[in-house]
Amino acid sequence: RVTVTDRGPGIQPEEASHIFERYYRVETAGFQTGGLGLGLYISAEIIKQHEGQIGVHSEPGKGSSFWFTIPIAP
Repeated sequence: RVTVTDRGPGIQPEEASHIFERYYRVETAGFQTGGLGLGLYISAEIIKQHEGQIGVHSEPGKGSSFWFTIPIAP
């Protein structure tokens, strides 16, 4: 399991279920948003093709932890 943690603004629970969708971007007041909303989507697709899992745990105002797993070949 690989985890990357930040101390950014965090993600609201109702938005967390959408962040791996194509073109979805979280808008947070006071933080500049960039990108096209493709990075997490592409990452999720690559991980799914390898039969892995990807997810996020986030608390608004405290940051987010993004994680993924990829199974080891037998």
